[in-house]
Amino acid sequence: MTSDVKKFLISYFESLLILIIMGIILPYLVDSFLDFLTRDSNIYQNSILVSKTINKQLEILYNYVYTFKALIR
Repeated sequence: MTSDVKKFLISYFESLLILIIMGIILPYLVDSFLDFLTRDSNIYQNSILVSKTINKQLEILYNYVYTFKALIR
């Protein structure tokens, strides 16, 4: 094999690994993290924290999407 083919194969497998991490593993970890945050959440009437659990999930999800788009650019 020539060195160009070796460099291509190494780059190919590195990009495949990045796609697997960003496409399969990272969304699973984010989903598990969101599930952990909202598993035993309670909303009290006289609570100081006024944001609901759903708003917190959406905020984390929007931050994840924003960060992912920033990494792609």
